[in-house]
Amino acid sequence: MIGLYRSGDSPLHKLGPGTKLLAVLLWITVLSIWGNNPFVWASALSLAFALFMVAFGSVPLFLKNLWTLRYLVLIGLIPQLIFEGVGPAINNTARLVAGILVAILFSLTTPQSKIIDAVERAATPLGRLGIRPSTIGLSISLALRAIPMLMQFSSGIMESQRARGHKPSALTATVPLLVAALKYADDMSEALAARGVEV
Repeated sequence: MIGLYRSGDSPLHKLGPGTKLLAVLLWITVLSIWGNNPFVWASALSLAFALFMVAFGSVPLFLKNLWTLRYLVLIGLIPQLIFEGVGPAINNTARLVAGILVAILFSLTTPQSKIIDAVERAATPLGRLGIRPSTIGLSISLALRAIPMLMQFSSGIMESQRARGHKPSALTATVPLLVAALKYADDMSEALAARGVEV
């Protein structure tokens, strides 16, 4: 699994993981409800860039993370252009990118152990309902780690297509990406079971 955390002393690094997690959830909620408005997703992308600057002061790091989304964007954009039209395709893709960038920034500025601890503390009251906080913490951790894994899978698939002399396309990459994601999930479940983790 990929560990994204990068140490630093920025205000975002010092902010509590619980506060940042709530901010990410609010961010994604806003994008889900109002993200089809170009002003909203343009503002969100601008703010994501500003937050990267606050955290790391590095334009190349922001562009690097943005560039890793290129194939994921391609896979999502082309079918929407065909079936929904230019406007909705751009709106949906832009708000997806804005949401993923902030999720990446959250992972870059927060150690994985602190994320799990914060989620487990927040979920403690659910223990009275028979829901184990540790299970919720593990689920959140795996979901956050799945984001860079999917980006890595999509990038690798497109590069493989190019190496074989084929023009990368969203259509031909969709099935291999789905297979890779399912295999990753299966391997992860086996690894957890081997370590005696109950979910």
